[in-house]
Amino acid sequence: MKMKTGKSVITKGLPKTGQSVIYTPGDDGTYQAGWWLGRTQLDNKERYVLVTVGLDTMALDRATGLMWPHDGSDEAGMEAAADTWEVCLAWAENCEQGGFKDWRMPNIFEMFSIINVTQYPFPLVAEFFGSVWSGPGHSWWTSTSLASYTGAAWTVSHDGGMPGNFGKAGSGKQHLFACRNVR
Repeated sequence: MKMKTGKSVITKGLPKTGQSVIYTPGDDGTYQAGWWLGRTQLDNKERYVLVTVGLDTMALDRATGLMWPHDGSDEAGMEAAADTWEVCLAWAENCEQGGFKDWRMPNIFEMFSIINVTQYPFPLVAEFFGSVWSGPGHSWWTSTSLASYTGAAWTVSHDGGMPGNFGKAGSGKQHLFACRNVR
């Protein structure tokens, strides 16, 4: 894809970070690389689309083909109900929202794909995930276990979207934010 710098940056399928300010020439703000910056199809300009089925509203990410709950209090987003990794994993596998029964806990890369690094402290795109609960010192579980210690799993912080990890027994501050494949 040709960027305004005249350089080719291969980003097919990778989401844009959201950084648009250039802090140092050559940084992410310079290239603004990512799927929804340039159009791959004439009608494919917007990355997120809100989809309502019955009483449930979900955010469809057209860059990754994943669907996420729009409201963290819905069944696929356990709002303030922090629990162990195993309980959240089972909850995601068994929940039903919008008539869909194939929800699951996202892996670390999928969770990072919806992080907007230019937003602090709440790192999710507000117009699509604005009612998802977050709190200082809390994080979202991912389905990815640590390679060095499988008794822990990767998490993504509510405070700016930083990666972290916790023992799967949890600390009472890890939450579920489920996703499902649409493609």
